[in-house]
Amino acid sequence: MYNIYLLGSVPEAQLSAFSSKYEITDDISQANVILTDGTPVTGEMLESRLVFAAAGSLDEGSVSVCSERGTAVFRDVSDIPDYIENGNIHGSVNFPDADLGPFSDEESRVSVLTRGIDAPVLLGAMMFSELDIKAVAGGLTESGLGCALVLLREPVSGVPHVDGVLKVRVLQDI
Repeated sequence: MYNIYLLGSVPEAQLSAFSSKYEITDDISQANVILTDGTPVTGEMLESRLVFAAAGSLDEGSVSVCSERGTAVFRDVSDIPDYIENGNIHGSVNFPDADLGPFSDEESRVSVLTRGIDAPVLLGAMMFSELDIKAVAGGLTESGLGCALVLLREPVSGVPHVDGVLKVRVLQDI
């Protein structure tokens, strides 16, 4: 279930990408997705948000704030469900594409978003090298923002702190 906070006047058609898996909330602290008509966001709005998406024009200040917080920005709302459910990134404005497809109940997936790391895929693999890694994907943008998706055959019980890592998400049903 996605808890969506609407910032400004977002067209109802933008919500169709979530099928019936969403609920609109008036409490931004309960939202994991912020949809906006182009109204700027602040860092406080992004405290634990996974996604920021613009249904209208993108405000460069908002993209910068999101990048600093490790929040992916999408112009096309239809790319958000795959990001939330599988960690896959397609069409992000601020992070590179990375895709390992859907993951199964017998696997875990870790999404590592970085800034200033030359090899985010290698870093992601090294962060979880003591676990059974099945696959790693990711990349780096020209601006120095990177991501790594790490697919594991076992549960993740801890995440090491590494300088340059903006955000780590662990997705698992194990």
